[in-house]
Amino acid sequence: MPLFIPITKVNVAQRLVYGTISEEIPDKTGEILDYESSRPAFEEWSRRFHEASGGKSLGNVRAMHGTIAAGKLTDITFDDEHKRIEGVAKVVDEDAWQKVLEGVYTGFSIGGGYAKRWQDSENPALMRYTPTLSEVSLVDNPAVPTATFSVIKIDGSAEQRSFFSKVQMQEFSVNTACAMLDWLADEMEDADALEHIHALIALLGTESAESSGNAEKIKLAGMHKYLQDTVQELKDRIAKLEDMPAPARGALRSVQKAQDYC
Repeated sequence: MPLFIPITKVNVAQRLVYGTISEEIPDKTGEILDYESSRPAFEEWSRRFHEASGGKSLGNVRAMHGTIAAGKLTDITFDDEHKRIEGVAKVVDEDAWQKVLEGVYTGFSIGGGYAKRWQDSENPALMRYTPTLSEVSLVDNPAVPTATFSVIKIDGSAEQRSFFSKVQMQEFSVNTACAMLDWLADEMEDADALEHIHALIALLGTESAESSGNAEKIKLAGMHKYLQDTVQELKDRIAKLEDMPAPARGALRSVQKAQDYC
């Protein structure tokens, strides 16, 4: 289910995320949801969770289509005129919530399979489909550069925030990593290294943390979590490389580098 539509609003006080779950519009893979046949599938999926939870949930919400149960749907509405399904998710997982606030998670994506697929009669280049639903996920699929979402803060005031750019994080991470290596090699002064650390903390800080008076603790926790994830990713990559068979002796050749990456 590759359809992705950005988050539109976040309510900090209640940890609610508003957005479109699905809509009859072409997606980037050349498919289009058939709203008429899909609405009953969404209603049945939501009904099952409503019954199983004793009325507390209208659908399961995960993070990145993984095993983390990030929250639940508290509302689901069907807009027949615009052929759109909208929902409100309550996020209970702390890590997922921080990523919502920072604009790392930028929208909803439905998970499941296909009940039916067929060629669109009006546009043969598109494939229509009816889904079988297993969950709705918060995802970090990149939004357009100008995309923003509204944040309703604890005091009731609203502000617009930009979705986080993956390219920005990657570039920032490389610069920070190089600075940390220089610092560990005693090639950078403490004061200069701290500038990079403070910049990273500021990047990961949240408005809700500042309003709670516990900003620094949350910011450091966010940085620690991000660095933990980065280290784990590197470990996984190294493990995959170690599992690869060694190349034949004749395949080895000398390589010279003109300049290091950092």
